[in-house]
Amino acid sequence: MPSKGAVCKQVGIIIKSEREIAAMRQAGNVVARVLEVLKSQVKPGIKTKELDIITASELEKLGAKPSFKGYRGFPANLCVSVNDEIVHGIPGERVLVEGDIVSIDLGAIVKGFQGDAAITVGVGRISAEAEALIEATEGSLNAGISAAHPEAQLGDISAAIQQYAESRGYSVVREYTGHGIGREMHEEPQIPNFGLPGTGPVLKKGMTFALEPMLNIGDWRTRVDSDHWTVRTADGSLVTHTGHPVMGDGGPITLTEGEITIDGSGSLFVDENEQGRFRVVTFGDNANLIKEGDALFAPAGETPQAIGADEVEVKQGYLEKSNVDAIREMVLMIEAIRSFEDHQKMIHTFDSAHKSAVNEIGRLR
Repeated sequence: MPSKGAVCKQVGIIIKSEREIAAMRQAGNVVARVLEVLKSQVKPGIKTKELDIITASELEKLGAKPSFKGYRGFPANLCVSVNDEIVHGIPGERVLVEGDIVSIDLGAIVKGFQGDAAITVGVGRISAEAEALIEATEGSLNAGISAAHPEAQLGDISAAIQQYAESRGYSVVREYTGHGIGREMHEEPQIPNFGLPGTGPVLKKGMTFALEPMLNIGDWRTRVDSDHWTVRTADGSLVTHTGHPVMGDGGPITLTEGEITIDGSGSLFVDENEQGRFRVVTFGDNANLIKEGDALFAPAGETPQAIGADEVEVKQGYLEKSNVDAIREMVLMIEAIRSFEDHQKMIHTFDSAHKSAVNEIGRLR
């Protein structure tokens, strides 16, 4: 859910620990899963309130709480914004029709931490103009993600989003922004979709942000409906909205798509994207899980290539889904081993404390 004005709490940018980020990944994973379900249900004839009902059911199945319902009085589990509606649309009796474009914004709370992401999808067959707008919005998000790495500055993210959008002839919404995210849905800093590179705070490992590009075909100005929530373009032009939480850990890592994660330095992160491929964000010490010759899918605009023996530890991109099952099994096994090792360490700690206590009692006697 994009923020506006003083919604973010003025407490500075909070650095998250690895454990906190692991919890955020779980929340992000819940959001990603529910969004995939909702995406499959967006069809001509469905009412927007039905998407809200589905969301409530899916969140309950996954043991998560909705972030949005009740937030500053918002009445629903998710935001559904159609055509010229930018954000904060309230699900209701509106029936989706062929050619609509629908922005779905969803937040979930898991173990006290927030996940927040948005997608825009077409209803049935949509116009070429709408398709191009959706594609550009996703591209601007990827541009922002690519700029989010330690020692960059916050303005680099905003500038990357703006430059990508405007170079393709679109305007960016200026009154609503991305934001920090963690235990609170809206934390510092606010992240506009426009700005100057080389300005703003320096990004550090452990900072977590929700990037939320909103692109218009027409002018960037907005207006709010009489429900005091729904925001739409002032000129009635089409608009799209997409977003993901991102953290910096030697490079940008999205937190909404990951199904498998091992924390710590040299970690392996395997994320499923919308195309059903899996992105290996870092290889590190687990590079031996990726064999030479596996297909590497580069980010949009770059040429896919095969992984060579000397390239595995340094390259990033997409692995074909056929390779993922083996990785998944290996990762789960490593997680089990780590859990066992943690358990053994705990036993050893208690055992040592017990022996020390017995010895002390003996000495006192």
